[in-house]
Amino acid sequence: MHDEITNYIACRYVSPPEAMWRLSEFRLHDMSHTVYRLAVHLEDQHKVYYRSDNAEQAAHADTTLIAWFKLNKHDANAHNYLYPDIPLYYVFNKNTKTWTPRRRNINIISRMYTVNLKDIEKFYLPMLLLHVPGAKTFEELRNVEGELMPTFKEARLKLSLLQNGESFENALIEANALQMPSQLQVTFTTICVYSNPTHSLALWNSHKNSMMEDFLHQGFAMDQAENMALQSINTVLIENGTNCLTIGLLGPVGIQQMEPEAVSNYPDINTLTDEQRLVSDIVIESVTMKRKGKVPKYSCFYVDAPGGCGKTYMFNVIISHLKNKTIKYVVVPGQVLLLLYF
Repeated sequence: MHDEITNYIACRYVSPPEAMWRLSEFRLHDMSHTVYRLAVHLEDQHKVYYRSDNAEQAAHADTTLIAWFKLNKHDANAHNYLYPDIPLYYVFNKNTKTWTPRRRNINIISRMYTVNLKDIEKFYLPMLLLHVPGAKTFEELRNVEGELMPTFKEARLKLSLLQNGESFENALIEANALQMPSQLQVTFTTICVYSNPTHSLALWNSHKNSMMEDFLHQGFAMDQAENMALQSINTVLIENGTNCLTIGLLGPVGIQQMEPEAVSNYPDINTLTDEQRLVSDIVIESVTMKRKGKVPKYSCFYVDAPGGCGKTYMFNVIISHLKNKTIKYVVVPGQVLLLLYF
């Protein structure tokens, strides 16, 4: 039979410093502060824990937040303190679920429960609790200078508690100078997911041309390119539990695959460089001869050039030029060619 305790004691090594410390009966640990956890929840959305014999009683039990609202209704002195400061002057009685005045001073640290920023309305509540003292209801937290704001987010905006959008604008401007369009899309979605800006649509409108540049270069029309960029962004947002509509962007419509009509938007063959034109003329001539029943001089072509020289662009222009000739084409990755070669 395995005796875990005996096995632990038999295998444990006690160093001389630890042995001296224990023989002297010094304290092995200490606690300097008491940590108060404060509830954060929306109205009627707090968690309720109950047993079968106290379900009704548990349903009417107050959280520390609701008890703070009730405290402010009958204790004028509590109006001077913010919600996180209440534990310094009051004690939460877990039996009666009420705040009572503190009789002796002790070291206390209060901590509000963290809120996932994807829960947008609840995410903005803690910031108001850190700045609005003496609130008696959830509505009072949204009351700014006599005006009842519809959401906690708008209340924070009215109180100028949200981060200035200029910082996000500068971040995207800097990223635009260093990143490719697909990387810029990821940067934009990161800002939207983890910083929750209040003007996501304005940020998109300012930088959408850069974020959809790849699609424009491929020959898509402006509205198609914008829609495809939104689709790429929406895919990343969905992976993070949100979507374009939730953060205030226009939702992308259904994306169509690359069709001949879309490919026809590629620039004219005259836009190619001399080197690209040399290759394209040979390929097009070979295809044309074969369709006329003649034997072309060349039937297999190998194009090699450093990355970024425009090979893909040239291929797309050739395909666009031959779009009405029912040409079938296959893209073979370089790694496959290496395997075939060896």
